[in-house]
Amino acid sequence: MHKRHISDRIGSDRDNEFRWIALGKAQECIIAVIYTEREGRIRIISARMARTKEREIFHQRIRDTS
Repeated sequence: MHKRHISDRIGSDRDNEFRWIALGKAQECIIAVIYTEREGRIRIISARMARTKEREIFHQRIRDTS
C-alpha cells in the first residue's frame, strides 16, 4: 500500500496552537493543506497548490517510505 500524504508540524501561533502542513496528491496535482486541531476537531486554515520545494519534499518522502 502506498502512502497518500505526508504531514509535518510547522509551528505555532501566539496561543500555542500548533499548525500542520499536509502534502498530498489530488488527481495529478500535489496540494498543501495547512491545518490545526482545536477541541478535538481539524480546522483547515488554507489549501493551495504545493510550492516547488514542497513538491520535492513530498516526492522524496514518498520514495523513502515505499
